[in-house]
Amino acid sequence: MNMVAVVLVLVAITAGPCFATTPIGSSPEPDRGDLGIQEQREGKKFCIAKPVEVDDKTLEEAIDYACAAGSGVDCSPIKPGGACYEPNNKRSHAQFAMHSLFVVNNGSASACSYRGAFARSTVDPSHDSCKFEGVESAP
Repeated sequence: MNMVAVVLVLVAITAGPCFATTPIGSSPEPDRGDLGIQEQREGKKFCIAKPVEVDDKTLEEAIDYACAAGSGVDCSPIKPGGACYEPNNKRSHAQFAMHSLFVVNNGSASACSYRGAFARSTVDPSHDSCKFEGVESAP
């Protein structure tokens, strides 16, 4: 066996299976910030955190931006004891704050675009006692 073949065999053995776990033609289920299973709501739009790694600093800035005085957003639900406090992490709190800003701004795309970390979706991120109000989709 030549050296190239030995290296390829070793790479294959150490790398594990070389197949995708997601069927071809479908996309992997996006991370929704550990908020549980959500339902798709046709005709409604929600502002959700994108399924990408976003640093805590950006998430904290998004919360501050959305909850700023004068924004019209009520961020009391993400305070201790609030309906959306759990799970207590920056990602879920930022998602609530940015979605609330999105609602206050009648579903404006620009209200759901903080540093590219959020996107509009028909997936309802409501969970447990934390309910997200959907915005009517334009025809």
